[in-house]
Amino acid sequence: LLAVDGVRIEAGTDVEALLSGEPEREVVLVVAGAQAPERTVRLRLTTYAAVRQGLYEEGLAQARARVGERSQGALGYLHVRSMTWSSFERFEEDLYKVGHGRDGLVIDVRGHGGGFTCDHLLTCLTQPRHALTLARGGTEPGYPNDRMVYAPWHKPIVVLIDQDSFSNAEIFAHAI
Repeated sequence: LLAVDGVRIEAGTDVEALLSGEPEREVVLVVAGAQAPERTVRLRLTTYAAVRQGLYEEGLAQARARVGERSQGALGYLHVRSMTWSSFERFEEDLYKVGHGRDGLVIDVRGHGGGFTCDHLLTCLTQPRHALTLARGGTEPGYPNDRMVYAPWHKPIVVLIDQDSFSNAEIFAHAI
């Protein structure tokens, strides 16, 4: 690395400071290899969190594809990243997105550090069907579908857990 945004790199130059700042901005680097001439490279900066999220989404897509392929389309795959409210909202959103048309779900809590939303997930997965009403002359069921606490799931599930999961993830797996 020879220069960052026109600042030549010399002994003692704080390169980290030159590359820090607002994410999503472009920096211009001058670089050279051992046997290569100088060249200019343009990079768009990002954050560790953005890279980590991108890698997570990529891994999630790969896991969903593997489960779909190996089950011949019979199973959907959900990963519960943590037992936090934002992760629960993602679970609830994905429950039918990945479960629609499937015979069951693989719910993965491996590597999970815990949190507090286990009971909410369990409510989605275990809400009893205690009644069903049909209005006079109606064709679509009403109660309890319109009064469920969360969108329910009543098909088979498999839960994956490992030695790196603890706290609320263990409670979830135990309860299932």
